[in-house]
Amino acid sequence: MKTGKMLARVREDSGVSQKELAKKMGFSPSRVSRMEDQVSLDQVEIDKFLDTINTPTSKAAKKHITQQWKYIDKPDFFNPSREQLSLAESTLKKIQKLKKGIGSTSVFYKQLRMHEETTRKLADYLSSTEHTIACIGSVGVGKTTAICGFLGLKDGKKPVLHTRGGRATVCEVQIPKGPEWGITIDPLSEDEVYKDVYDFCDYILIKTAENHKIDKDSNAESPKLSSEIDRCIRNMADLPTKRFKSEEGYKQEDKAVELVKKMRAENNSNDISDDFKIRVIMDMNLEARKKTEIWYPKGIDKNALQWLREIYLEINHGLQKEFTIPKRITINIPEPVLSYDKFGIKIVDTKGVDDTAKREDLERHLHDPRTVTVFCSRFSDAPDETTRTLLERAIESGIKDRLPKETSILVLPRNDEALDVNTLDGSEVEEAEEGYLVKSDEIQSDIIRYNLRDLPVRFYNEKNETFKDTRNFLIKRIEKLRGFHEGRMAEVAETIDKVAENIESAIAENAFKTVLNSISAWIDQHKEIEQIENIHNDLIGSIQNRGTYAASVRASVNRRGSWGNLDYYYHIGFGTRSKAVKTISLMFGELNSVIKNLESQEGMEPAKEFLKELMYFCDSESERMYQDIQKIGQEVYRQSLKDNEGLWRWLQDQWGRGAGYKVRVSDRTEDWFKDKETKRLNAIIHKRIAGMWEELLEKFEELVVGVFA
Repeated sequence: MKTGKMLARVREDSGVSQKELAKKMGFSPSRVSRMEDQVSLDQVEIDKFLDTINTPTSKAAKKHITQQWKYIDKPDFFNPSREQLSLAESTLKKIQKLKKGIGSTSVFYKQLRMHEETTRKLADYLSSTEHTIACIGSVGVGKTTAICGFLGLKDGKKPVLHTRGGRATVCEVQIPKGPEWGITIDPLSEDEVYKDVYDFCDYILIKTAENHKIDKDSNAESPKLSSEIDRCIRNMADLPTKRFKSEEGYKQEDKAVELVKKMRAENNSNDISDDFKIRVIMDMNLEARKKTEIWYPKGIDKNALQWLREIYLEINHGLQKEFTIPKRITINIPEPVLSYDKFGIKIVDTKGVDDTAKREDLERHLHDPRTVTVFCSRFSDAPDETTRTLLERAIESGIKDRLPKETSILVLPRNDEALDVNTLDGSEVEEAEEGYLVKSDEIQSDIIRYNLRDLPVRFYNEKNETFKDTRNFLIKRIEKLRGFHEGRMAEVAETIDKVAENIESAIAENAFKTVLNSISAWIDQHKEIEQIENIHNDLIGSIQNRGTYAASVRASVNRRGSWGNLDYYYHIGFGTRSKAVKTISLMFGELNSVIKNLESQEGMEPAKEFLKELMYFCDSESERMYQDIQKIGQEVYRQSLKDNEGLWRWLQDQWGRGAGYKVRVSDRTEDWFKDKETKRLNAIIHKRIAGMWEELLEKFEELVVGVFA
């Protein structure tokens, strides 16, 4: 934060106006205003400004400004974790002093290096105040409406992010604090737009083919992509569907279908595929659709929220003639998100789940340690299938212990649903709050299957309840997340104090020799890591999954495996990771038992803090290793799979050959993973994982074994 801005905030927090302060300082109000606009100021001016205010906040600010920080970057004065960061600075100073005093051959030297690394990681985390709240849910649960409700993004009673008809947004929507009201987009590439158009055109061509019938009530074998992409393309190419009333009742006119019929008649041929695709792309006028941002114009006869609602609707529906199909939409609001300025909060409204929840864009939020993930469910089926699927996959990927801190369930009742539940004795509840308690107990009973207890649950009925309670709930989730890291910082600082006490103790050295013997034995028993097999199972299961539409499989095949709802490479990476987690977590489970046994032995008191930090170190290093393993699984297979012309041509040819399309694709894909080339790739993956495991054990040896060599 700029010095002037910091001074202005100190003044505001102290309840002093510019005019009052100027009078006390003997300055004009304009001079005080100029001071608060400066990037940097003379120390004499800063001191006079803060001394004149003379409040606890101004005194703390003056002290903070003059402090010199050597080991980590000095945080902003208003960083809510400033005290813990100061503790990190003093802890690192103490570690350097202890290391210098004992020398690198001491039993404690490598331990101090581990604590130093942990302290720096915690300081990096707490130095930033940026956090994300990612809302995930199935299409139609009311997620977007709820977000607009607790953010106050309403034009009268209309949600700003209204999509009409209960459908989803065309892409993920982010809502941060911005410079002013406005919308920016990250556009799809031209190549991505072309592929979407080709899929749309194929659907229309098949739909209009003679004797062809598409079951309107099933997506099982339909080539149609999401209705959101379909809607965008139609509007951009001026090919909408319209209903009109006739003597026989309401009928629907499809301009795309009519265009195909007209082109077939003009060409006297049914083979117009290429011409039709070119025509649609030309009519979309992509060359004119290069704009990526638009800001609220001053002086118009619409308020900012009305303008924002209308522009957002146009971009989301493909009606803004200067914008292409967005990959991501950012709604900028000129005020702190959730009306809370201690953190830089960004809300993410993820693209609704209308197919499978096994998506990289969703799971990316779950793996981000700075994100609070909120699973949104209807009241009647909470926790719904989307929530359960993502919880299961988070556990499979090795982040189970993080879930209670980083995830929540937001239940969205409608009308008086909460009054339609019964207590255990069969009696009706008397008020909504009691219905919430009954439902909350049901949810906790449901997720106990994952050995998760007390996952935070919040109910939000936009029509009957104030948004402030939900805002406070979300803010407290971020505070709790930061509180965990702040608590860890305090624990590390306390551990360093214990190390300082133990350095001169012969008892402590004996305790650590006992640790050496036990950990050495564990290392010797786990030098080798088993080769993981069948890493493609997650991919095959996802293709076969009843929730995966045939259209998504086809879209992925047409893009050689790269498609958001079914990405071959993501699933291979996840499969590699989940298999590795099973193997490695068993070995770490044995290490945990060894450490528990050590803690229970007499004379081990000096080593207890170290053993506790050692387990945190294991968790941190193993999670980093799991991330790297997932990347390895994705990338090792990518080139060979993507370049396999014969495979993709065969898979593409399976469309239109009758029922069983997904089965044929999954069977042929599975066969590909059994040939000699994939065995060679599996060997490469194993070699890389084995090397990572060896490096991890070497770190352990440095910490525990090497100090006695």
